[in-house]
Amino acid sequence: MSFIIHDSVILCTNLNELLGETTMRYELDRLGSDSFEHLIQSLLKGIAGNSLSVFGDGPDGQREATIEGAEVPINDAVITHGYTIIQAKFKSPDTKKDDWTWLQNNLKRELDRFRTKASINHDAVPETWLFFTNIVLTPVFENGIHDQAERLIAAYKDIIPEIHIFGADDIRAMLENNRDVAQCYAGFIMPGDVLLKLQKKLENEEKVVNNSGHIYNQQAETVINVESVENLYI
Repeated sequence: MSFIIHDSVILCTNLNELLGETTMRYELDRLGSDSFEHLIQSLLKGIAGNSLSVFGDGPDGQREATIEGAEVPINDAVITHGYTIIQAKFKSPDTKKDDWTWLQNNLKRELDRFRTKASINHDAVPETWLFFTNIVLTPVFENGIHDQAERLIAAYKDIIPEIHIFGADDIRAMLENNRDVAQCYAGFIMPGDVLLKLQKKLENEEKVVNNSGHIYNQQAETVINVESVENLYI
């Protein structure tokens, strides 16, 4: 088992061994826009494998990643069909707009752009569009964000047959099923109480400081940079 702390990111820790099988409520709002996009790319890469093409930072042409033709089960309810485009939009906690207004504006902006593209070249428009956001798609019948979003996207299914929106709860479920990805973003998304528990667990284990300035945990075969341990404090 390896455990490295660097720049407040806990990299690929075996959390199942350190913390057990506790279900965690990942705090997605602690991510910024870029980190949220990278998280979604990593999640989809773990699910779709080599079928996924990832695009780097910069103007993304309405896509963080694409899947070319493969049928990939994203979760129990969604399977991609044909050319698939993945987009991720992060709502900053500092944004003054309410969640539904923010989501509505972003969905309409992106889907209107697809409609314009379709009028010029329909091959530029995907058959499946997956939209990921960190807001909660509230489930209140008819008036919740989920149902309002479903009514909005229904008007665009003449150009994109498969449109699926994934909110914070969907992403948390995907992280639970892909703990390796969750582990690599732990410093960003793990709740503070879990980080504190991890810190205390490490403090209670036998440690030997070697002359290279590292702590070596003989029992867990763990290497930790001493200067970075402070990153665990909340």
